[in-house]
Amino acid sequence: MKKKIDVSMVVATHKGINKLPLLVSSLKKNSMLPKEIIICGTNLNDIKLLSKSDIKSLNIKFFISKIKNQIFQRKLALRKITQAFILQLDDDIVMESNFFENLYFHIKDNDKKKITMSLVVIPGLKEQAYRWNLYFRSNLYFRIILKLFNYGKKIKYMSILQSGRICPLLPENFINKKKTLKNLEWTNSLICYHKSALNYSTINYEIKKNEKSYYEDVIFSHNLYLRGFKLQLDPKLKAIHPYFNKLDLQTHLKTIKTQYFIVKKFNKSYLLFILDAMLATIFLIFR
Repeated sequence: MKKKIDVSMVVATHKGINKLPLLVSSLKKNSMLPKEIIICGTNLNDIKLLSKSDIKSLNIKFFISKIKNQIFQRKLALRKITQAFILQLDDDIVMESNFFENLYFHIKDNDKKKITMSLVVIPGLKEQAYRWNLYFRSNLYFRIILKLFNYGKKIKYMSILQSGRICPLLPENFINKKKTLKNLEWTNSLICYHKSALNYSTINYEIKKNEKSYYEDVIFSHNLYLRGFKLQLDPKLKAIHPYFNKLDLQTHLKTIKTQYFIVKKFNKSYLLFILDAMLATIFLIFR
């Protein structure tokens, strides 16, 4: 029997009928497993293709949300957890076979102030933000503009600029490194943290019913960062995200409101935000 660790895995899904089986299949290849998997979906069909034996052996608990929004669904699922640590993720993730073995290394010391992020890669084994990182390293003008939006200060790894822009900067060839990257300002949505962090993560973030939210993982984790939590990224803790979409103008326009919320909530610069939003829009129009 596989060892089960003190982790409640929390998954928000919508129309995940074809995605969840891939996630569950990757879980079963691990030598260690979470003690429970809590899935909050929007329809019973979401788990239609999961076998009864998998649901029982993996201790999968499924709940339905009337609101189709990942923030609301995650909150519902978090109310059901029973374990000390939470691993939250989206439904379109495929984990490597040593994922939970590497995760256990980070939770066995029971550090309640540590938040560990997984390295998410896309097919072809490149980090999810590799295009952004490649452009940052190869384009001098891009680096100058970003530095301007950061009051002239050096761009840090996984940071937020004074304009509210999210910077997914990583060390070069980070995907092949083994050393954990620490002192991050935000994380993606595939993270593990102690349940006590939920006492500090309350934030007045507008939830649009039946619409996708943007940067909710950034807002959640950065709020904890400002409260003294230690955010880190372990490149050995790896998962594949097969549904990667390139940023387009329509998506950018939808994220501007959230970028403004970040500026307002975290006391960034309104002037730099306006300049940032305008330049980014012009760039995407003529790209």
